Amino acid sequence: MAGSFSTQDQHFFVSNKRFCALLEWAIEAAPRINDKKGKDYILKMQQNYQDIYSPCTDIDLSSELNKDEQVFWAKVFQVVGHQLFNRTLGSTESENWRPGAIADAVSVSRMLQKLSREYLDYNETNF
Repeated sequence: MAGSFSTQDQHFFVSNKRFCALLEWAIEAAPRINDKKGKDYILKMQQNYQDIYSPCTDIDLSSELNKDEQVFWAKVFQVVGHQLFNRTLGSTESENWRPGAIADAVSVSRMLQKLSREYLDYNETNF
């Protein structure tokens, strides 16, 4: 089975395990983003993860997130990719999964950037 991140015209499929990992890492990394409503977005995602996404099926980014949430989570998934690259997030027992996970996190971020029409130039001071 696969989980998916979807928008109106894009569908990004990953394994169930990767889908759950990406959402868990995003929830873990989200407090690093400087946003007034960030805590509300994190609580909403945690609640949805427990109630809806934990079976690791899919998330429709265009209907389940408003524009501000899309921009926030685009930043979060960029941070996830960065933290995975720096090995500050995820398991360090094996490294063979890491490049794919980085690409997946950045792909979700790019989907959200396209959807929200807010393109990010990632660096530590922007977030």
